[in-house]
Amino acid sequence: MSELAPLLQQAFNNGTLVVGTDHTYTVSAPIVINVTKDTQGPIGIDLGGARIVSNITNGAPVIQINVAAGVDLANLTLTNFSIWGSGSDGDGIQIVANGTDRLVHDWSVSNVTIQHVGGAGLDVIGNVSTGTVFNSWMHGNAGGGALFSNGDAGGTISDIEWAGGGFRKNDVGGLVLEHGAQGVSVSGAYFVDNYAPGIVAPSGITSVTTSGFENNVGSAIEFNGHGDFWANTFSTFGPQATGIDGSLSGSASLVSNISEYYGSGGSALLAYIQGAGNLAEVGGGISTGGNVAVEGAGTFSGQIVSSKVDFQMPSVTPITAADSAPVADSHSGSELETALRDALTTGYIANLAAKTYVVTEPIVINITADNPYPKGIDLGGATIVSQITDGRPVIQINVASNTDIRYLTLSNFTLQGNGQEGDGIKIVTDSPTSWLYNWTVSDVTVKGVGGIGLDIIGSVFEGMVSNSWMIGNADGGARFAHSVNDGQASALRWYGGGVEDNGVAGIILANGARDLVVDGAVVANNHGPGIVAPYGITAVTDSRIQDNQGIGVVFQNYGSFINNQFVTSGSQLTGVEAWLNGPSALINNTSTYTGSGNDPTALANLQGYGQIGVYGHEKVIAGPSTQVVGLEGLITPHASGYVPGTDHPVTEQPGTPGTDTPVTGTPGTDTPVTGTPGTDTPVTGTPGTDTPGTDLPGNGGTDTPVTGTPGTDTPGTGTPGKTPTGDHITLGPNDDVLHHTLADLNGDTISGFGHGNTIDITGSLIGRDNLGVTKVGDGVSLTAGDSSFHLSGDFSGGDFMAVARGSGADAHTLVTFENFLPNLQEGVSVNPTAVNGVINQPFFEGDGAVRFSVELKEAVSDYHNTLGTYRIAEDGTISDVHIVFSDTRAVTPGTTVDLGVPGNNQKIGFFLIQDGHDVYGNLPDNLTLVAPGTTNAANANSGVAPVLHSATLGDLSNAAVFHTFSTMNAGNEQHVLSGTAPGGHELLMGFDDQQMALSDKDYQDVLISVKTNKDGLLIV
Repeated sequence: MSELAPLLQQAFNNGTLVVGTDHTYTVSAPIVINVTKDTQGPIGIDLGGARIVSNITNGAPVIQINVAAGVDLANLTLTNFSIWGSGSDGDGIQIVANGTDRLVHDWSVSNVTIQHVGGAGLDVIGNVSTGTVFNSWMHGNAGGGALFSNGDAGGTISDIEWAGGGFRKNDVGGLVLEHGAQGVSVSGAYFVDNYAPGIVAPSGITSVTTSGFENNVGSAIEFNGHGDFWANTFSTFGPQATGIDGSLSGSASLVSNISEYYGSGGSALLAYIQGAGNLAEVGGGISTGGNVAVEGAGTFSGQIVSSKVDFQMPSVTPITAADSAPVADSHSGSELETALRDALTTGYIANLAAKTYVVTEPIVINITADNPYPKGIDLGGATIVSQITDGRPVIQINVASNTDIRYLTLSNFTLQGNGQEGDGIKIVTDSPTSWLYNWTVSDVTVKGVGGIGLDIIGSVFEGMVSNSWMIGNADGGARFAHSVNDGQASALRWYGGGVEDNGVAGIILANGARDLVVDGAVVANNHGPGIVAPYGITAVTDSRIQDNQGIGVVFQNYGSFINNQFVTSGSQLTGVEAWLNGPSALINNTSTYTGSGNDPTALANLQGYGQIGVYGHEKVIAGPSTQVVGLEGLITPHASGYVPGTDHPVTEQPGTPGTDTPVTGTPGTDTPVTGTPGTDTPVTGTPGTDTPGTDLPGNGGTDTPVTGTPGTDTPGTGTPGKTPTGDHITLGPNDDVLHHTLADLNGDTISGFGHGNTIDITGSLIGRDNLGVTKVGDGVSLTAGDSSFHLSGDFSGGDFMAVARGSGADAHTLVTFENFLPNLQEGVSVNPTAVNGVINQPFFEGDGAVRFSVELKEAVSDYHNTLGTYRIAEDGTISDVHIVFSDTRAVTPGTTVDLGVPGNNQKIGFFLIQDGHDVYGNLPDNLTLVAPGTTNAANANSGVAPVLHSATLGDLSNAAVFHTFSTMNAGNEQHVLSGTAPGGHELLMGFDDQQMALSDKDYQDVLISVKTNKDGLLIV
């Protein structure tokens, strides 16, 4: 065991995120960190799944972080660990910013479990805002699961999101808001067996959505004031007498919540609402006081088509005894099997090398004894290659009867099938007396297996699949099913990632399973429906459902759909098809047809006898017995759900552009500014305010304002309904940057815009998904939100890119036009004029929030090249040198690696080691780039080629190293060219892996794609 205190002190002394390597840490005395200077981070600890053991006995917190007066602490990060309290300690983690003169913001606590401390698991006090708690569990804590409190010396809790994870068996309450705190939203979390209400919010709460509450004492949620409660499930055998117990002093909404009672001789009330205020309600099961005005019907601005349309649930393969039959342990003795078995039976997270593991026989592990400790594997981006050909699963984990297993983690690997094996990963907990819960599958991709990508059967609950992809699997992307022996899968969440190009369906709920929330995922191009849920589904939110066969989502009984995008070119005729027999909701979804001819699609076909609340502008088909309730005027749709770090971790896959979920609004449905043809109303304004030249710093005089009649701008003419004409701006030839707000650009016409020009839209964050590009007349119209402006010119042969960076007053979006990557062929030299190095360099700059990823598109070379990455600070200092692909020829095309979140003004760079794997093998993760002849960090601005150095191997000078930035290459040679792809979501780079004097100059030896998670933003 190691002491944790030195690690935390190192992080805060150096202002960095420190990664721990031990399995267990001890805390013998409270760790108190006083933050006395501004820190923009990321700052904190990542312990890789380690366990922290508290030996504190004096009631003090295990970890306490205090923010001093005048301090701005940003990007605090606490991730991947558990705290095991002594019961005589205080809070597990306490964060204090007690006063309005200090601030903690843009912080995250993720994959953290805190249990059995004497105080609260997590205690956050004072001026703390814009934070997230993701997939974290608070269990058995004497002072409550988590407390959020306004400071007694000032400072307000605001804009906090708790997503996934949950609260179990805590005293006081699961989640408690104190001293006026109310700015907290909860989505997809679970509150189980707490010895008080699951949520206590005496001053109100922003929202609780798609969450589950079971057997909390008294009521599931207690609130005063206000709150929105949508698509939650409340279940009990008796102790949870009421789902929601509220006293209004404002407004609240209850939409499509489910109440289930499974005890004997009793019942449970969904909601008991007293006080005075307005209550919007769809779903029933409530009791209200005399001063509560219940509003049960609003309006719907979309199209309702009343029609009885045949409904047929697609057949899915039934679960049989054979699916969960006992399977003996495997004994191949392979490195992967040995490590996984030891981790699961001993209780720790095994961190293995990121390399290729070949599996020739199924890995089968039976867990036969209780184990409460975190357990599993993190392969750091490795690839598992299946050579199994007899239809058996690649990895199968079985939990025996009368066995209680928690905190299983499978993380950071790709499993590549050959099509002749069975399932990729199969987890079976067949018996109702065995349990697997609080589990996580994260950053895992399963491709091309002959069975189901991820197959979970039986008593597997309270778990999450996070940022994981199931692609091209023959029998389906993922399946969640009750077992034949009554093991029940429930309280499940799929977050980010997605299911694509699978046989049968993308996600299948079978044999009674229904308690699944899909949030922020991509469900696309599956050879059947995207999601099949014969028994119901809790919710699908903030997801993109695209071009599945026939139907996007098909279900029976109940389901709620919030902030989703349904997109098709024709194969997906219906977004949602259902036979209703319970409360459901369609809120703020969009339906987009991209094919030719008239639109044959509908957002939904709803038959049956249930009630559904609808909000939006799309076409909905409803059967004669289906009760459709309009929600417009009753509720206000919330912005998209939890954003870990900064944005939804929706990784784009090849062929599915635009998969990031937008943060606000409903993309594609903004109503254009219209008017009577030919009679647009003039927009009046003060004459003379558009001063020529002021919009273009350093290039004065090029703006040509349209003055018109003094006192009014000239009204737009021509095409009816266009926005009235604004300024006409002519850009000069010297790489002009036009700085304007979006409102100022609205209606403008810009001439002379081309390569080298940039529009800097200040005050707005506009992801590429929300930058509309329409070819019109002599150029294009660019649209964001309700604003649009015209660019004159030829914009063929490329596409527009949007680089959204910064926050608050520094928020801005850079819009450029970039060429497509040229056609690259083996052995065919590229025209020298197309060898452009790295275009759009601002795209590679971080802001402390944007997350980058790199995908290997192809590697066509005689060399086994090694690809790496690094970060360049604003002053040119190079740091964070890591290998991305050790052997590019051994990597499956389409493999994507997360590059993390660079700091503000840090730039991402790449390097290629010629034949690096043959020369060095798998290099250790202790690399730096140094100035020649020193061990000092190299500077990218020095004009001197740096030297690759290993802390254990010394200078690595036996192979040539080529960088994306030519100034870092010997002789300033240009070894990359770059371009964008249609849609402008990614930047493609092709490497040439030889010295130019020897090279064929084909620039396709290694081809990569770099993306960010900002495409879905729209903050204007």
